[in-house]
Order: sequence, then structure tokens, then C-alpha cells
Amino acid sequence: MVNQIVSFIRRKIFRMDKYRWDFQYINGRWDDLRTKEMERLFVARDLLKKYNSGGNIFEIGCGEGILFQHIAEVDFSFFEGIDISEIAITKTPKSTKSVFKAEDMETYIPINKPFTVIVLNEVLYYSKNPLKLLKRYIQFLEKDGVFLIGMYDTPKSKTIWQTISHDFIELESIEVKQDSKIWYYKVLRAVNNNKKL
Repeated sequence: MVNQIVSFIRRKIFRMDKYRWDFQYINGRWDDLRTKEMERLFVARDLLKKYNSGGNIFEIGCGEGILFQHIAEVDFSFFEGIDISEIAITKTPKSTKSVFKAEDMETYIPINKPFTVIVLNEVLYYSKNPLKLLKRYIQFLEKDGVFLIGMYDTPKSKTIWQTISHDFIELESIEVKQDSKIWYYKVLRAVNNNKKL
């Protein structure tokens, strides 16, 4: 009972993201991702096939590592993933070609840099400052590396796309319609990838 009260206080009163996400994973809130998200996940996989050329891939907000489980056809050297939920990370697959960690995307320094592609699938709108976050991660990309970003179409995501459009070149954009909802997957390259931010 004490643990439930502490969990409630952390999640609902102090709004601590880590505990909210852990609670949701423990209670099966995201169990249907393996079915409902697959169409969108395959779009991300196909874009990885196109833009990754044997290099390292980094996924921010990897959850249970579902994307990693579906990229056998992608030519990559190593896959690194982080998620704020420790519960999600305990469910990630074990592989000699990957590492998954419970980390905060705002402060984490990747270990397998540089990356050919950095993936942010339905996670950018959880950042305190999406543009600052992307600019921070530019330093971990290869010279011609790209960001692969997926977001559900909402007023907030429209604002984010507009905000980051001045600093990033859109190489490709794919609209995914599913159950009368729309997601956008975009491949972006920094206008100035000189590693000095």
C-alpha cells in the first residue's frame, strides 16, 4: 500500500515522467504497440533501409525495442536505444548488435557514436525543448547523418515541425493514415552539421 501511495505521488502530484511511464508499462498500457503500431513501424524501417548505410543507429524513446526487432533487412553495424522507462528496457531483446539503457534523452551521451541515423519515433513532443534537443544530438551524427522523426499529427506536432524547419532540411516526408488518424515520418538533415553548437 505504501508503494502504491508513493507511486501515485510521484506520477500524479510531482508529474515525474519516469514513474508515469514505468506505471504504464507495468499495467500493459503499451502492449498493443506490437499490433497497432506495426504499419507505422514498417515505414520507419523502410526509411532506415534507405538512409542507413551500414553505420550505427540510435533510437531515442525505444520502449521495448520493437523497432530493433524488425530491422533485420537494414544494413547497420550497431543499434543503441534509450528510454525513460526502466520497465520497458527490461523487455528489450538481447543481442550482440545492440544495447538498451534507461536514460533521460535530455542529458544522455551515447556510447556508440557517431550514428548514421538517429530515430525519434513519437518522442519529440515529450522534450522540454525539441529544437534544443535535436541540436544537441547533431554532435553524435556522422557528417551526412540524418534524423528520422515520427509524430502523430496534432497542433503541438505541427508547431514542432514548423519550429525545427529553419534548422533542418527535409529530405523526405511520408504521411501514414491509420484509423482516421495521421502520422508524419520525416527524414531531416541539419542545415549546419559542423558539430559546433
